[in-house]
Amino acid sequence: MKDQDHPHPPVEPERSTVRFNATKHGILSVSPVIPFFEDEDDWIAFRDSIFDEQKPQGGLQHALVDRIAALLWRIMRVLRYERDVITGSLLDLRRDMDTSHPMAAAEDAEGLTPERREEMHRWAMYRLLPGEDYLNKIMRYETRLHRHLLQTLHQLQSLRAAPVPPRHRTDIEHTEIRRIGVRSPRLRSPAPHH
Repeated sequence: MKDQDHPHPPVEPERSTVRFNATKHGILSVSPVIPFFEDEDDWIAFRDSIFDEQKPQGGLQHALVDRIAALLWRIMRVLRYERDVITGSLLDLRRDMDTSHPMAAAEDAEGLTPERREEMHRWAMYRLLPGEDYLNKIMRYETRLHRHLLQTLHQLQSLRAAPVPPRHRTDIEHTEIRRIGVRSPRLRSPAPHH
């Protein structure tokens, strides 16, 4: 027979190994790292530390620990976001003050007066927390991540818990009566057979 009569099975294309390097645990896990803002090496070190601490056994525990690491990473991102929002607001302080008090800005060309410095401190105090829009966004997102984290931790703990042995009564184990029947007062007695 010719080779044309028996076609070769299709060969799966070779997969890129780049997708699989940089992960010690869970080859197929997806990295939560945001390019240009976060570092993949930091994520891997953080993730590995979670795995080293949790020591998962089996695929399901590995998946849950991977999810725990990703949720914690995202919660830390919320903290960075909050810090940057507050920092940006504080950095805009002088410009905002100059815009609201153009005369004072002209007088401050040589340096801040004590009154102006005190006013800046007051304005800065009001900017130590994010504005209402940012605060609501932060609270909603962090609360949702925290809820998912607690659920995943609970699932992992339940999975690791030892199975509960079946219960049996030991108080009647060595007596003649092995079974005690109690009739419910709501049930009618069965009709006698004739």
